[in-house]
Amino acid sequence: MNLFKPIVEHSKFHPNFKNVIAERDDYARTVLSEWAEGFIDRDGKFVREFQTSFNSSFWELYVFACLKELGFYVNFSFDRPDFVAKNSDIIFCIEASIASSAIDSSNEWEADHHPDKMKNIDKENIVDIATVRLANTLTTKFKKYTKEYSSLSHVQGKPFIIAIAPFEQPFSYLQNDQAMCRVLYSFDKYLYLT
Repeated sequence: MNLFKPIVEHSKFHPNFKNVIAERDDYARTVLSEWAEGFIDRDGKFVREFQTSFNSSFWELYVFACLKELGFYVNFSFDRPDFVAKNSDIIFCIEASIASSAIDSSNEWEADHHPDKMKNIDKENIVDIATVRLANTLTTKFKKYTKEYSSLSHVQGKPFIIAIAPFEQPFSYLQNDQAMCRVLYSFDKYLYLT
């Protein structure tokens, strides 16, 4: 699977894909190609999605690379969820998903890293937005699990992991795990520091 051989017009490239292919050094392309080694494109559209929507495909490759690094075998004979992984001790399922930007809001690739702009970043606002977007993604995937995945014989009785990455706004990486702690545990470290 060649991630970087264009299969769509340049005008359809996702901004993050454009950035990766425009890099003078090939470090990022090499790493992403290594992540993709052994990955099976079950529906024949992965490279197209990698080039046009990027973030969800990037996250799926990252999760796959982590599984390989940890010594798990991924069974690609199932069309869903994203991964059925196993080693000698356990078999479990993973659905990889991302939190994307809301309609009519800024996308994560639109971050302005100018030093003057960086000084005025409102981290609390970033965490607030991330909390809502991550909760929406988790809720959607949980509903999909209860309505669809849980009835699949290869999923039944196995741990099911929803692996979510935040791509919901510029500077989404600044929220660390604070938004997810709010979503999962109703815990906010800043509330307890005052």
